Amino acid sequence: MGYDVDKETRKYIVNEKEAETVRYIFLQYAEGVGYNTIIAHLNDMGWHSKRGKIFGKNSLHDLLKNPKCMGIYKMIIGMICIEKLKLYLETTMFNYYFDTDRDGHADTVTLFEAIREGKYEAYTSGYTVLELEDAPEPKRGKMLVLMEEYPITMLGISDEADRLAEVYIAEKIIPSRYRDDSAHIAVASIHGLHCVLSYNFKHINRLNTKIQTGRVNRAEGYNGVMICTAKEVLDNERRPD
Repeated sequence: MGYDVDKETRKYIVNEKEAETVRYIFLQYAEGVGYNTIIAHLNDMGWHSKRGKIFGKNSLHDLLKNPKCMGIYKMIIGMICIEKLKLYLETTMFNYYFDTDRDGHADTVTLFEAIREGKYEAYTSGYTVLELEDAPEPKRGKMLVLMEEYPITMLGISDEADRLAEVYIAEKIIPSRYRDDSAHIAVASIHGLHCVLSYNFKHINRLNTKIQTGRVNRAEGYNGVMICTAKEVLDNERRPD
């Protein structure tokens, strides 16, 4: 799973549709998540095996121990590293940059500097700006200036993102009164970004949101987007060979 054989060259090539599933499985396993939990997540998200069947312990074990799958996983990870991660910075990232008493502050500043150095492609959106506009001065001005000091691409508010955000709300993934939280994931999804970086652990960076937004995205024709913290992105770069 995760690869096909090129009919002409007879070499393995990445199957883009299956690659997301393989990557998710190996990342979960590497983080110490058990078989039963991984299987439950996969089936909740509607992800199936190469043969179109639901995952069980045997099929999951075979995939994790299959040398071909391990090799294709490395290819997938390598492709992401070469391509350069496309990161969406949600509102809390700009807060944590200045909140020196927060556990994620140092990692957030380090990540911003890595963005300045060109290691990642950074994005945010009009939804973030609207939220930052409500912050008190002088912090409000400082956070908005970060968007000019660092190479961060601004994504606009759009009907497409609004529609997908409403689907998340209709599916009861995120409460309707926190619509902006839903919009952040939606705008990153429609633009095909890899990750949403957020320290909002109440509505965005939580397991149910990660699982259910992935399920909705696939149903709506979008790729899933990883939701994580700055530390997780930085740790990925420090991943041993």
